[in-house]
Amino acid sequence: MTRRFILTTATLAAFLATGTPLAAAPTSDRRSESATARERTLPGLPPLLAIGDELVAVHTAGSAAPGSTIGVALFVEPHLAPGSLSLWAGLKNGWGSPVSRAETVAGSSGLLVASVDIPALLPAQARLWIGLARGGHRGTASVALPT
Repeated sequence: MTRRFILTTATLAAFLATGTPLAAAPTSDRRSESATARERTLPGLPPLLAIGDELVAVHTAGSAAPGSTIGVALFVEPHLAPGSLSLWAGLKNGWGSPVSRAETVAGSSGLLVASVDIPALLPAQARLWIGLARGGHRGTASVALPT
């Protein structure tokens, strides 16, 4: 098995263990509307980012309105130190954005959480950035901010 497959499988297991409800099938045998008229959206898997040699899955909660705060869950390999990760919302260079640090969830292996403050002046091209400092080198990757 490849490393990416193993981490993706572990990410899926951790995502499901967080208690995120999945859309269930209707419990009633009778449907009041046709199946084609009904829409259901299933939650997708969190995006998987490659930062240097590390893979990080990112799950966000909340709406990224200017001046608000969003919750972020990171699924990483267990050996990755939470102090080496920094998160911010805005531009890649981080100007005008407060930097947040991730914290380990007690009793879990590879699950980190953070609260990211959204700047009051949020550019249109703003994203959620994750920085990883390792061995004197810093790598970054980003995902779209939740709407």
